Amino acid sequence: MSLDQDGPSPSPRRRRTIAVVALAAAVASARRSPPIRLRPVELAFPTAPADVVARFERKLLDSGKVERSLPGEYIGRFSGQAGPFSYDTRELVRVEGTTITFDHLEGPFRTCVERFGVRPDHGASKRSVVTHEGTFTMRGGLAGWLLGISVVRGLFERLVEREMHAMAADALRASAGAA
Repeated sequence: MSLDQDGPSPSPRRRRTIAVVALAAAVASARRSPPIRLRPVELAFPTAPADVVARFERKLLDSGKVERSLPGEYIGRFSGQAGPFSYDTRELVRVEGTTITFDHLEGPFRTCVERFGVRPDHGASKRSVVTHEGTFTMRGGLAGWLLGISVVRGLFERLVEREMHAMAADALRASAGAA
């Protein structure tokens, strides 16, 4: 039994309308790719949580890349290289207790939110554990998402690890110099 026997087939105009609507829906859904979650990174720091947060704020303010500063809230510019990609971003940085959050305002991603949590290391006095978590959404729909999953996520994760290790090494040198 053919489909034509179940009822009249759609007119050519109706078929074109259905095709255009289906194509528009596919394009619209492809524009918004799903968020990509970064692998959490956890690293021990040789200083107390309050010192880690204070050092971070000093580093941000001393960088000269802060456009606006309110207590616990900054708008900063960041740039660098991650593999073959260079980046320039503008981000809202919030410091609330022992949590530091970066919200992407401008740059290569559609959205990006990163969170650094600082807590005491219960195994050692005057030490901290810093945890990084984040998600980002690529521009470019499905093609952007595929690039994000296959290339950008790994570059981003390695960049975060490298920066966290550098911050921990700076804290270690500073604490050794103060002792």
